[in-house]
Amino acid sequence: MNYWRITVGIGVICLCLWLVACAAQVPPRTLTPIDLPPITLTLWLIATPSLHPFMPPITATSLPITPMVYQAEAGETWEQLAQNFDTELSVLQTLNPSQGDLGEGSVVNVPSLHGVELHSPLCSLTIVEELICLGYVRNQRDTDVGEVTLRADLYDVDGALLSTRAVSVEQRWIPPNTDAPYRVIFEGESASMPYRALVVSLERVDPLKEPHVSLNVSNARVERDADLFTVVAQVENVQSAKVYQARVVVTVYAGEQRVLGYRVIEFGELAPGEWIPLRVPMGVENGERDVRYVLHTEAQVENDH
Repeated sequence: MNYWRITVGIGVICLCLWLVACAAQVPPRTLTPIDLPPITLTLWLIATPSLHPFMPPITATSLPITPMVYQAEAGETWEQLAQNFDTELSVLQTLNPSQGDLGEGSVVNVPSLHGVELHSPLCSLTIVEELICLGYVRNQRDTDVGEVTLRADLYDVDGALLSTRAVSVEQRWIPPNTDAPYRVIFEGESASMPYRALVVSLERVDPLKEPHVSLNVSNARVERDADLFTVVAQVENVQSAKVYQARVVVTVYAGEQRVLGYRVIEFGELAPGEWIPLRVPMGVENGERDVRYVLHTEAQVENDH
């Protein structure tokens, strides 16, 4: 009798331990992508101005070296500024002819646009009469780029300025020799009126202010279903410390030059070794087959916060 009591007791203890162990396994988080832009389908393709009154010539301009004001930090030198802004010391001297040694808080002129290339967008008029224009910038510098600001000017058929948009590239970190997508949206009356041209230009390019790290991406693949293009992957923090402001930018291109759409997924904080399954559906117009994607990850290490 005691034998059976002991056996049943051991079984109950083992079952409890098994249930506790199962409960301790925390499943990976799942997140819903943030739609940037909210509509990525190209519904009415804008090709040439002769085919439709809503089809403007579209240009993008990378202006010559244009100075912007920068406030020096403690200990910074002219040589360090030249390296950070990917320029020559002689360029800084030309922009600051009367400036002596740098000190904390010194206000100097630095080249803001040098080394960043702006590519013309592809525009679409949606069924809700929003004009959405998608393009990308390319960092041709040897150093990281941080915030990039663009200006988009929409002109009517008489050449008068119809509307202006200030646009910031959502990607916070653009490593050397890589691209980052941008979007411009005109809504309401300005989007539905006949217009002649859209001109996009670079306004400001800042160096990366806070160090960033990449997240590890594994098991990346694409699932195709008619006009749906879904990027599937696993994203993991392989750093020894917690990371914060972790995010992924997935950009879909047709060929080499044309941005079909992009999505931004915010993760927030990730503990060391923590991983998250990624599933990002993207609409692809008219059964487009010549499609590729770029998956960019970025985060800041907790120790640098």
